[in-house]
Amino acid sequence: MDPKMRKIVSKALNANYHIGALSLYLMKSCRSQLSPMSKKVQNETGENIISVKAKMMMSAFVTGCTFEEYYYLQFYRRTLKNQNTYFTTFYNSSIQSKYNDYDQKDVFLDKAKFNQKYRQFRKIPWISMDSDIGEIADFLHLVDEVILKPRKGDSGKGIFVAKSSEILANADFESWVAMHRDYICEKRIYNSPEMNLLNSTSLNTLRVITFLTGMTCNIIWTGVRIGKPGEIVDNISAGGVCCPIDLTSGKIIGNPLAKKSTVELDYRLVGTQIPDWKEVLKFIKDIALVTPSMRFMAWDIAISSEGLVVIEGNHSFGNTVCQIHQGTDDDGLRAVMKKYL
Repeated sequence: MDPKMRKIVSKALNANYHIGALSLYLMKSCRSQLSPMSKKVQNETGENIISVKAKMMMSAFVTGCTFEEYYYLQFYRRTLKNQNTYFTTFYNSSIQSKYNDYDQKDVFLDKAKFNQKYRQFRKIPWISMDSDIGEIADFLHLVDEVILKPRKGDSGKGIFVAKSSEILANADFESWVAMHRDYICEKRIYNSPEMNLLNSTSLNTLRVITFLTGMTCNIIWTGVRIGKPGEIVDNISAGGVCCPIDLTSGKIIGNPLAKKSTVELDYRLVGTQIPDWKEVLKFIKDIALVTPSMRFMAWDIAISSEGLVVIEGNHSFGNTVCQIHQGTDDDGLRAVMKKYL
């Protein structure tokens, strides 16, 4: 091993990754992820498959990346030193365990608990579906359209929209409610006119990554997520796309990219101004300070027709969407984080 490589590997060993979790991942994922992802890399590079797999294993060990991250973040086009400037699953896991108070994590895993704690920044009528049947009926009589979400779901899975009148007209209303006792029910909110231009069927949200130093909120990255036309959610896993936003100006600075294709789409949004940017920044910083013991977080913010709304906070979040726009010579977000650690 040459001196430069030895130095990089040495840093990895001292990086406080979850080595046990990483090792378990490598053992379990060799068949399920390594083979398909290595074939995709080989299609891009034409390199020998054994060499590709060896490099992927080395990158996982050194940077803490998953095999999917290796492919989608184009680590195969980057030097190992450059790869080591990126947020990766196991790097983030080590940061989150060090800087986040996991006694608080249930607030971010349970949407009902989150809605209650962050009610000052939500101001959306909602009810937990394990409430009294009469209270649920009263709630539905007050709103025209609702969105139902699993209390402990993620990635937009299980979310659906319904007309309150149709729910109330259900012949077996009590049984329907019983089937959804693990959900919350909220009044459906809509995009502001500017955000609606991006896609009118989904609530298009801002994804914002923050890190607290004392009571100072440092914004690491901001982007706008745009749902796939016809979808009600904007998650990348549901076919959505993401554009990075310049933190100072609030303007979109990259064309929309989708994780599954990593290619530019037909429409271009570079230069589009996100509305009310100064208010958005203040809103984000106020939210981040509600639970100061959760220092490293990702927030989803809606600019709705009814004002700014925090949709959810994520104590564990994906790394691809916030770095997929980086050029092959660009550093990743780990380089940004270093100055705060």
